[in-house]
Amino acid sequence: MKKLLILGGGTGGAIMANKMRHELDEKGYIDSVRTITKNLANTETVDALVRLSQAVADVTMNDQLDDKSFRQLFKQMRSREVRKSLSYSMRLLEAINKK
Repeated sequence: MKKLLILGGGTGGAIMANKMRHELDEKGYIDSVRTITKNLANTETVDALVRLSQAVADVTMNDQLDDKSFRQLFKQMRSREVRKSLSYSMRLLEAINKK
């Protein structure tokens, strides 16, 4: 594992840096950052994040549009696109909860 270097820290800075690295490593943060970096190198992941961030920016809660009965929701489920999106969302939520 590479050591964290604090320039100009002297011996005290090196001790503090090693302590910080050890604490981050114990909590699994270093591995998490590695995983995030690897995932962000995947162009499909980046494209999905772009679509997600754009959708979050474009779609807002609307009391008139979103106040639907179960019947209206089931009617909307006739759309193949809605079913696919819902299925994907459910798989994504399951994957998030597994971690």
